Formats: sequence, structure tokens, C-alpha cells
Amino acid sequence: MRWENEQLLASFRGPGRCGWCKKSCQATVGHHIFTRGGGRLDWEMILIRLGVGLECPCHTKLHDGQMRLCDGRRLSVEETRFKLLEQVCLREPGGWTPAEVEDVYWAILREPKPIVPLSQLGFENLVVELRGVVKEVDEYLKRKYA
Repeated sequence: MRWENEQLLASFRGPGRCGWCKKSCQATVGHHIFTRGGGRLDWEMILIRLGVGLECPCHTKLHDGQMRLCDGRRLSVEETRFKLLEQVCLREPGGWTPAEVEDVYWAILREPKPIVPLSQLGFENLVVELRGVVKEVDEYLKRKYA
């Protein structure tokens, strides 16, 4: 699945506040919380602004597996992803939870490749539709196993 949005990525670059350490940085980049190995998905719910360079090394630390909590404890990849998603859910409107973002992300990747480009279908429409499906499945499983 590929959904490229250069304008969205550009909005995460340049001066701004790091989404991890909260420092005001002269240089930041948009970090994809989920790897782009299976394609490229530029969706605001899986992007976070992280500082780069000597001033704020959070982006480099993340890629080196060196993310730590305030108490100094190193986080696993899964813990780091969850913490980053928490920050995104606080930033974005819509009442998303980290689990919901992750479920919709994987649902998007499982979608069959469309015959027409996603830009014509409307990526936002796909997200809304899949979010509804994920909620329905979740409610069904809760009822079944309650």
C-alpha cells in the first residue's frame, strides 16, 4: 500500500516542538511510527515530529533503539511505538486510541490494492470506513467473549 502525501510530510519538517522530549527544536522531521517497509503510508495518525541533530537527537535515538523514559528505563520497540501513538492521539482530534490507530493501520495494509489511485478514491474515506469496521469487529468480539 502506498499513500504519499508530500505536503503532510513537509508540515512535520523544520522548526517545531519534538513529539518525544517536547523541546523546541530548529530542525525536526516527520517520523513514521510504523516502518515503511511494506510501502509508504503518509497518514497523520502514524506520523510524529521528532527533533534531529545535536540540539535534539530524539530521531536518531529512536532509530538506534535508545529511547528512554524520564526514570532512565530503556523502552522496547513495542513500548516506544505505544508511547509515540499516545502522543499522536493527544495531538489529533477524533478521540483515537493507540490500539485503534494500530488496528486501522493494519486494516489499511490488508486492503486489496485499488485499481484506481488512492488519490482518486480518497484516503480519508478509506480510514473512516475501516475505523467503523474495526469498531464493529471489536464490539462483536467483546459480546462473544464477555
